[in-house]
Amino acid sequence: MRNILSYSANQVARHLGDDATIWINPGKIVHHVGNIKTRKAKHVGKFLEQLNLISKDSKNCNFFYRNRYVISDADFEVRDVIAESEKYALVEDFVSNIENYENSRWYEQMSQDLAAGKVATYKNRRFASAEEIKRFFETYLVPLGVSLADQGYDETQTKEKCKCYVSADGEIMKGENGRHRLAFAKALKLNRFPLTIFGVHEDWFSSNIGTEMDFSKIKQQYKLLASRYA
Repeated sequence: MRNILSYSANQVARHLGDDATIWINPGKIVHHVGNIKTRKAKHVGKFLEQLNLISKDSKNCNFFYRNRYVISDADFEVRDVIAESEKYALVEDFVSNIENYENSRWYEQMSQDLAAGKVATYKNRRFASAEEIKRFFETYLVPLGVSLADQGYDETQTKEKCKCYVSADGEIMKGENGRHRLAFAKALKLNRFPLTIFGVHEDWFSSNIGTEMDFSKIKQQYKLLASRYA
């Protein structure tokens, strides 16, 4: 019998296919927890690398670095309230000023960073001039906001999945990808938004699935979660 801890999040997601993604009301998602499941794995992997017990190219190293589907209680310690985050505040303010985006705090903050000699950034993008910032807002952020407001969320427009996790008591918590997209969906009060479940708390798994990996039960439980968060 295969140990449930040996299943990676990617393995479970591939097995479930489209059933790994549930459509929910973004207004009901309260907490963000980031990439919770890899913290301990990365720490252990790096420690073993330092001891020369594994190498970055070894299969053993891949075991320690991959994301486990069933997550221990210790990795659910940190929870940020999305509506209280600076990132959400910037998006909410931008949405309210979308027709005059230059009045938004987000635009002003990036412009001030550039004027002060700092680097204005968005994720991994860096902006070297005021023209680049303006182009970014006019060709990306404004169209994104308008499209979401008029048409809702279109998952065909991006290959990146918006990840989430399930806590011990069954709360869906936002993960590491798609924070801006979820913030837009919340600020625009959309009714439907897709989240891909990328890991679950060990207690939730034992209470709802059992001691073995049962994909049929997982699909059933995901449908129940989707109905609760509809």
